[in-house]
Amino acid sequence: LSIGQSIQVKVTKIEPKSKKISVSVKHLTEDPYSKIINKYEIGKTYPATITKVQDYGCFAKLEDGLEGLIHQSELSWTKKNVHPGKILSTSQKVEVELLEKNIEKRRLSLSYKNTLPNPWTQFIKDHKVGDKCEGTIKNITDYGLFVSIKNTEFDGLIHYKDLSWSEKESELEKYKKNQQIK
Repeated sequence: LSIGQSIQVKVTKIEPKSKKISVSVKHLTEDPYSKIINKYEIGKTYPATITKVQDYGCFAKLEDGLEGLIHQSELSWTKKNVHPGKILSTSQKVEVELLEKNIEKRRLSLSYKNTLPNPWTQFIKDHKVGDKCEGTIKNITDYGLFVSIKNTEFDGLIHYKDLSWSEKESELEKYKKNQQIK
């Protein structure tokens, strides 16, 4: 544009108090975002490329001009307090599920974990209450043992009252970190 040039504009805002009128050239044409976003349906899975990793999640590009956020809570079924960079990395190609689209705010909510098998579903298929499991003691606290359950992504807590019928905290002293346990 140059000074003195005649152009066509669309009035986008009128502020009588401040005596200002806002105009736009881009609003004379259809917003390309509206065309792009309408191709995508909530609940469907799409290929994406990770563009940015932040403390709160990862941004993924579905196509040029269309990015969404995979919030930290949508990265893994089992890892709750892990940095997103330990799960996904920039330029990585992944599948994502579209959870929500807000056209006005130009925001997409995406899920990475929903494109992966849910380990809880498999665990429930393979185990029932009363089954015996093996694992490795990962941590010992003053109230129990945290155990990594063999052949799963899960950790379990054995409360000190469940170590022995005596239900004494002193039972914890019989165990060591990295010890195998049934």
